[in-house]
Amino acid sequence: MAETVPALLVGQAARLPGYVKYDEDRHKKNKMPSKDATSQSFTPYYLQQSTKEFAEDLDKIRNADDFKGDAVAMLVKSLQQGTSLFSAADQERVTKAHESEGSEKK
Repeated sequence: MAETVPALLVGQAARLPGYVKYDEDRHKKNKMPSKDATSQSFTPYYLQQSTKEFAEDLDKIRNADDFKGDAVAMLVKSLQQGTSLFSAADQERVTKAHESEGSEKK
């Protein structure tokens, strides 16, 4: 009986109610931006907003006696890590909202 079950199921998916055939062309047309593309446009916006929001704190850090030149890269990397708190969907939503704000100002 175990051998006949797979044979019975082969080709049955197309006859099941609710079965939707995969349409590759439709998928390509409706494809969402890749995570990398969204992240590449979200990261600069996030850094800009973060530096505005934390301007006073960043100035205090920058003016501290123990702040050295190599600390700038570490500070930037630390701020960039904040982007990982946002899902790809949230990043895309924020990026689209920011882009639509920019196009309205023109």
